[in-house]
Amino acid sequence: MSAIRLLAIFNFIIVTVNFIWIILLDNQYVYGQTIETAVKKYHNPIAPAIYTYNIWIFIALVMILVSYIMYSSTNKAHLNFKTIRKVQKIDIMLILNQMFCGLSMVLKLNDQFIISVLCSIGCAYTLLVINRRINIRMLTSNSITRYFIRLAFGIYLGWILVVITFNSTLVFNKFLYFLDPSILLGMSVGLLIVLVVFGSYYAIRNLLPSVIVAICWGLYGMIFQIQIDQLETQRIFLPLLYTLLSISVMVTIYSYYLCTSRRAIGVKPVDPAASIL
Repeated sequence: MSAIRLLAIFNFIIVTVNFIWIILLDNQYVYGQTIETAVKKYHNPIAPAIYTYNIWIFIALVMILVSYIMYSSTNKAHLNFKTIRKVQKIDIMLILNQMFCGLSMVLKLNDQFIISVLCSIGCAYTLLVINRRINIRMLTSNSITRYFIRLAFGIYLGWILVVITFNSTLVFNKFLYFLDPSILLGMSVGLLIVLVVFGSYYAIRNLLPSVIVAICWGLYGMIFQIQIDQLETQRIFLPLLYTLLSISVMVTIYSYYLCTSRRAIGVKPVDPAASIL
């Protein structure tokens, strides 16, 4: 028990310190530029609007809250054995996740975009492992703890998927500039489609609408920025982004419906992914 409590304390500390560090990084306190300005030094046809990056503040708040809830659940005065088991199942994956997340930001601000994307992929992978280990699909009962766990890990995962998508597009345009522009355009389109397809599948499969909500936010920010920039490629990207955003909104509604239905009947649902294949 003491080992689990120590892990919960360490998780809380590292999550708090790391997200405060990220917010400081994004406010020019360390490297003299924001993440948004670092990204916009290079051509990126699907970079989202600056205001969308404020989602990091929300992610920081809910992740710190969740890590605190997990820590407080190990306190002898407020023991919650279900939450303690979740801490035990997560093990060191949350620590690894924060390491990947923090490194991706530092590397991005230091113009190391390829390694930064790899760290973002590591961040997404650890989140997928965490969600699988705690069986996030089944955490749909009316519980404040479960609600914030689902909200935090869902929004965080969805936004990291968005980050991987537009940063990968930046890498393509920066390092593969010698390729035909139509090929680069096709790669960007392909990444956007993969983003929405995977996000939609994951949200429905795990009854986790918060994942696709974060993707909706990213797509809307891309639409807003493209309209401001008046890029030549907007005739291709705007119809695609509007279509993907519409699909994502419908998936959000459907996955939320599945989640509330699961909560209402209180029994294990039939795999919703299987029903739509």
